[in-house]
Order: sequence, then structure tokens, then C-alpha cells
Amino acid sequence: MGQMFLLEWLQHKHSTILFTVIGLLLVGAIGYYEYSLYQQTQVADETAAEWYPGMLALVKKTRDKKALYKKFPDVLLAVKEQHALATHNAAAEQKAVTPSFVDFTHYFSPIIRGQHAEQLGFVAGEVQATRHELMYLQKNHITAMFPIAFLANPKTAESVNPPLALAPIIPIMTTSYYENGWYQVWDWFRTGGIIFGLITINLAFGTGVAEELQNGAQRLRFLRLHQVNWWRLVTTRWLSLIAIPIVSLVAATGLFLGYSLMRTGLGDLRYPVQHWITGPPWDTLFNDVRLREAMNYFAPLRIELMPLSQYLLLAGALLLAIICLNAAIILLVSRIVKQPLVTQVLSALWPFLIFLPINAHNPFSYLNIDTSATNYIATVVDTTQTLYWPILGSIFLAALLILGVVILWRPAVAKGVRK
Repeated sequence: MGQMFLLEWLQHKHSTILFTVIGLLLVGAIGYYEYSLYQQTQVADETAAEWYPGMLALVKKTRDKKALYKKFPDVLLAVKEQHALATHNAAAEQKAVTPSFVDFTHYFSPIIRGQHAEQLGFVAGEVQATRHELMYLQKNHITAMFPIAFLANPKTAESVNPPLALAPIIPIMTTSYYENGWYQVWDWFRTGGIIFGLITINLAFGTGVAEELQNGAQRLRFLRLHQVNWWRLVTTRWLSLIAIPIVSLVAATGLFLGYSLMRTGLGDLRYPVQHWITGPPWDTLFNDVRLREAMNYFAPLRIELMPLSQYLLLAGALLLAIICLNAAIILLVSRIVKQPLVTQVLSALWPFLIFLPINAHNPFSYLNIDTSATNYIATVVDTTQTLYWPILGSIFLAALLILGVVILWRPAVAKGVRK
């Protein structure tokens, strides 16, 4: 089996298709990255005068101001004009309540200064999560992404209900721009961009064993000469279909991180990522039932923070499991249809099922890397348990079961392949 795998790898190693796929993945990653930076610049230029001065005052310990002003010159002018007002408002509020529960919403825009964020319709734990994030950033002296946004979650879109006059600013308040290398990788997992990379790879290499099941394939002569049996062919091809996506994604990601290092930097792997775990309910110093309910929207689960490095490890393990499952599905499809082109198309289509609406009864929802890595899926299933490890194990098990089916489902007439 080792010699067969080596032959498979050498065949792809010297193929221009592999380098083409890596190049396409890299171009797509850089294009998405540059577009995000462009959007960030546009938003900063358009709203600097009313939006960012107070925000800068809030995160002054977490940001390199000189670099920020150089990138966004309009911000510097706005800060000079409104610095005194922002400082006065901050000092007054600090005297009014405990710092941990400062109503920081007046830092985001003069439009909502003096109002609680819950009055804007943020009732799914976003305010408490954002307060927690800001304190974490300041405590650990981590440079915040710019602009700072409310930590939205999948429930935000369906639960937020702002006054009509304030509705246009909600998308601005909840949009983050992942301006550094590691943050972009995080965004790939968060938005499903990494799955589109897998789709691209499937289009190029997702033929499975369809070629061996067709008459006239050149590889059949090699199989006859070396008396390769069916299970050996299938397992070798499965390992090959695992190795190719790993090599392609790792190579493209490594090259992208090198590019981002020269462009804006890699970012901080301690950056906070929200996840859902069981914990005691949050309390508030304000005698406000609505505020307390918003803070504990997911009770008995609550939103906590984990470092980005931990999130990437959890997401990476899930991606590996999905790659193994993907390889097994390609083999099963190729065994059924026996046509290379049709197999490639179907192999590229099945990952789109992961983007279906998240539902406890939809098995593909558990393949959503972000919701499983952050344990948000537990709120969908309505459980207090951490589902990450059961999901990870189930994906690997499903891959092995499908592989077993393909191995046992030998061709009725093994064309060039000894049973």
C-alpha cells in the first residue's frame, strides 16, 4: 500500500493541476483579504467624524495610534475635534457605575450616546459579550480589530429589533474587518470560506475510483501487472484524497500568512473568540429585568471567551475530520456513478449542504465548523453539554463506515482489479 500511495502522490506532485489549485486558493484568499481591507478603509473614511473618536478613547491601550492615524488620516482630525467631549463623557460615566458595567454605547456614536444597547434591540447576549471582550483586550494589551463591533451571534439577526431611526447603523455596529493574517483564517472558518476551498479541490481531484471502473483507463494496466486488489485500491485512494486537500490548504494558507505578514501583520493568537459553555447566570448592578434577560439569553449556557489559538486548533481538527469524510463520500459517489466527470461535479456539490440553515435535525448542521467549534450548536440542540468531541468523533466514524461500505461493495466484474 505504501508504494501505491507513493505512486499516487508522485503523480499529483508533478501535475500542474495541484499547483494550479494552490494558486487559485491563494488568489482567492488574497482577494478576499484585500476586499476586506478596502471596506474597512471606506467605512473609516465615511464615518470617522462621528463614530471612531470615542471608540479610540475606549481602546487607547490596545491600539497603535500612530499606525492607525497614518492609515486613516481623517480619524486624526476627528479625534482632535472631539477628544475633550469623549474624555468628559467617559469620566462622568466612570463615576456613575462600576467600571465592569460601564455603558460603553456612547463610545460608538453620538446618535446613541446615553442609551443602553438593549434599547437598540440587542437582546441575545451581545452587550455582555462585547463588554467582556473589551475588558479582555485591555487587560491583555491586545490590539483590537478596527473598528470594534458588537459581538453578534447567529441569533442576532432574528432577535435584534431596533427603533426605525437607528436601524441603518446596526449593520455598521456588528461588522468586523479581519485585518490580519490569523484573523482572516478565523474568518474563513467563521463564514465557511474554507469549505469553498474544499469544493475547489474536489472539482480538480474528486474522481475517486471512477476511472478504474471504466474501460480503457491507463491505470488498469498497472493494476493488472501488480495484482492490486479492490480494498487496497480503495484505501490508497482514500488516503490520497485526504493528503491532497491537506497539502493544498496548508500550502495556500502558509503562502497567504506570509503575504499578510508583510501587508498588515499576523495578529495576536490570544484574540478573544466567543463560545458557549454552561455557567452561572450573569448579574447586573442595574435594577433592570430586561437587561438581565438579555445578558442571560442563552441560559443555562452563557457566552464566554477563548483565545484564537484554541479556536483554530478545534476548527482545524474538525476540518481534518470533514476532509476524511469528504474523501469517503467521493469514493462512494464514484462507486455508484462510475463516471469521472459526474463524480467530480457531485463531489463539488455535496459540501454546499453544510450551508443549509442550522437545524438540530439536519445532520449537515453539525459539519458547520464555526458553530461546532464554538459550541453554539448546543443552543440549537437545546442541551447544556459540550458537543464538540461527540461531533468530531461522529464525523470520523461516519468516514470509516462509508469507506467500509465502498470496500465491501466490490465490482461485480473487477475490470482490471483482482478482488
